Amino acid sequence: MRGAILYYSGTGNTALACHYAARRMSVPFELIDVTNPRDVDLDNVDIVGFATPTDFWGVPHGFETFIDALPRQDGKPAFVFNTFGALSGRTLRILARAVAAKDHRCRAVVFKSAVECRVLVV
Repeated sequence: MRGAILYYSGTGNTALACHYAARRMSVPFELIDVTNPRDVDLDNVDIVGFATPTDFWGVPHGFETFIDALPRQDGKPAFVFNTFGALSGRTLRILARAVAAKDHRCRAVVFKSAVECRVLVV
């Protein structure tokens, strides 16, 4: 089994959280920074993570555009998480819906910081 985490990180905090999460997974994960344009092929992975910071209580526009351009995934398992300062806003709800629209089976993980997390079912 292999996975990939597609992430958008403005200041580096979300990238740090992705590295932290990937090191603790039981399967290898490739980290893909979506701010560096390249073709993303999800055919060779079994699970996909989507990570972003909260931007004005939601998902950054560039990350939503990136997800919209992805091909449908035929029920491939996925998870979403976000980093945030004080409040997450509607980030996870928006992100989970965008990922589900691409036919992923989705769960959510919230990262308050790189060392504290809690799991939520969407």
